[in-house]
Amino acid sequence: MTPRLHAALRAATPSDVDAIAELHLASWRAAYRGIVPDAFLDGMTLESRVVRWRGAVASSLFPLTETMVAVDGDTILGVCSFGQQRARAAPGIGEIYVLHIRPDSWRRGVGTLLLDDARCGGSLRVVAPGLCSGCCVTTRTRAASTRRTGGRSPVRR
Repeated sequence: MTPRLHAALRAATPSDVDAIAELHLASWRAAYRGIVPDAFLDGMTLESRVVRWRGAVASSLFPLTETMVAVDGDTILGVCSFGQQRARAAPGIGEIYVLHIRPDSWRRGVGTLLLDDARCGGSLRVVAPGLCSGCCVTTRTRAASTRRTGGRSPVRR
């Protein structure tokens, strides 16, 4: 069994954007290779991810969205962006917009740490106890995660 990592959580900052973009690209390519056409994965650029994350981390553009990172020292191991459910405005229901974990940190507790944080704490957290997952959790780990949480569906607070 791979040992769990001891990561700290903090809000993402503009200085994290490059590292988050690299992590995003690596997680997509590792998770979806063989599922999504290689041409699509190989066509994803670091520059496009930097632009996407620069906007996501800019709190003035998305004031109701929080983006948290799990870190080990200066290394970002994972990122989770969340806020109110986008599909329909339902009080008390939140949504995980994205969850990406460095491939070398998979199955080591980083995703669980970020998801628990999104569900349970902080100033703008609207996802506890109701939670919708509309994120890019890898197909291979989504089933395991659903089994661990008992397959709970979103509920209203």
